Amino acid sequence: NSGSTVYAGPITLTESTLLKARAFTEDGKASKVVSRSFTRKEALSPVKVRNAEPGLRYEYHEGDWRQNGNWGQRDPDYFTARPPVKTGVLHRISFDELGPVEAEFWGCIIEGYIEVPYTDSYTFYGLDARGLEVRIDGELIMDMQREIQGVAQVPLEKGKHRIQIKTYQHNWRRSVGFGYYDQLMGRMPIKPSTLSH
Repeated sequence: NSGSTVYAGPITLTESTLLKARAFTEDGKASKVVSRSFTRKEALSPVKVRNAEPGLRYEYHEGDWRQNGNWGQRDPDYFTARPPVKTGVLHRISFDELGPVEAEFWGCIIEGYIEVPYTDSYTFYGLDARGLEVRIDGELIMDMQREIQGVAQVPLEKGKHRIQIKTYQHNWRRSVGFGYYDQLMGRMPIKPSTLSH
């Protein structure tokens, strides 16, 4: 309405807030109201790790991960109901080191630690059309079923943080897109030097 604050530059939020906005034409016609909820969160504390080794551990599983054949639902027991076919270490969040895959349906659990250089709010992205779950310090930050892209903002204190990625794949697809947004460079992969187990 006419009594609302007019947007004239960046808005700084100091607490959890529901922000509503609408645009007006020069002759006073209003757009629909768009709202977004912002939740203030404390930065997640780092973990102390001794004798960490480079890369992330992975478990490779084979079998149909769909629940009752439904593409839109994953079997919640997929990784616990079957033993891994193989395990190893990936030095980047990629399947380049996984080797040949012949199964029609397969999935991976990738886990270890990610190190951030300073305390800040980090914006992570996920790219996957089948399924991607990401947890940092045990907190689910991304759960993609059939979305092409997901985004999550996570406040982290400087240091190492536990990371777990579950990815669900089909046929020849071997993609696991997960990285962060840099203010200058845009979408960036996670640097291998920040990954350990």
